[in-house]
Amino acid sequence: MIAARVAVFARCRRLFIKNVASLFLTDKILHDFALEEIGEFFGNSQLFIPRKLLHDPLIIQDVRLLGLRDCLGRSIALQEYDAELEGVGATISKDPYDHVGRTLLHAACLRCDEDLVDTLVAKGLICATKTDSGLSPLHIAAIQGHLQIFGKLHAYYAKLDDFNEIMSKVDQSGRTFFEWAASCGHHHIIQFSLMADIERMGTVVTAWLSENNIMTAIKLALQYDHSIVLRTLISYLGDNYMDEQGRTPMWYAAHYKRLDATRLLTYHANSDHADKRGRTPLMEAAQIGFLEGVERLLRSNLYSAKQVSIWSRDSGGKTAKDLAEENGHQECVQVLLDWEAQLGL
Repeated sequence: MIAARVAVFARCRRLFIKNVASLFLTDKILHDFALEEIGEFFGNSQLFIPRKLLHDPLIIQDVRLLGLRDCLGRSIALQEYDAELEGVGATISKDPYDHVGRTLLHAACLRCDEDLVDTLVAKGLICATKTDSGLSPLHIAAIQGHLQIFGKLHAYYAKLDDFNEIMSKVDQSGRTFFEWAASCGHHHIIQFSLMADIERMGTVVTAWLSENNIMTAIKLALQYDHSIVLRTLISYLGDNYMDEQGRTPMWYAAHYKRLDATRLLTYHANSDHADKRGRTPLMEAAQIGFLEGVERLLRSNLYSAKQVSIWSRDSGGKTAKDLAEENGHQECVQVLLDWEAQLGL
């Protein structure tokens, strides 16, 4: 990918220099300056019009007058914004893409620039398409956790016929904005998007949110230990989900050793569901030495109708105690033995 980008960059730069030469290199200029000196000046600039040169009043004046896009394909407004010049967006009438699919809106979302987003929305210069990395403005706002910007984008997209398609866009890693919000711990973004559905339709509309998206969001919340995100997801969407391996939220709570999540899920989830290998959450907790999780899962038998079995066996014929013993987790073994003794087994 890097090699391909270098080739694109080199080609763009050659074309840019050729175009600039045709505009600027008049007979008078050629008479006053040697071609070698001009070529060296062009060649010394990686982007051809670097940031510090754009701060020169005469250079930026010429760039604006001629409407020059640089070798990255950036519009004048995007060049100015990247160079942190003031007043960007005041006179903009269009927001074209650069060579990596980025617009001024993408840049404004990344910088959490609410004022510029307001300007672009007011002018209708708002896109929903993705950069080369697959990130849409909605993705970026969700990753940054900027609720006001996310809300403005959401309100605009909600008026469009392809709203569900926009909401369900994935980047190159396969993540939606919803999954990014979960992985970054931005529960307010998740809550807003779900509440907006309830306000519009009276319920959470899953046309843009599949069960796989929900399970992935729960898994990411557990992986990065975002307990508030997990609570938000469960309170709005429940916990009756599993991934392609048959693993439930409780299984992942055990896998990532999340005690708070284990406590929460024992009140909601089926704590004894086995994955495709026959491994239950108790088995997973015992195998990795998650002692507090083993204890919590066993104690849930005292108040939950969904009992956790200590004698279930996986596809290899092993119980939770076998797995704990095999992996050297003697404390887990002892807890399981004590529980067996209490049951009179």
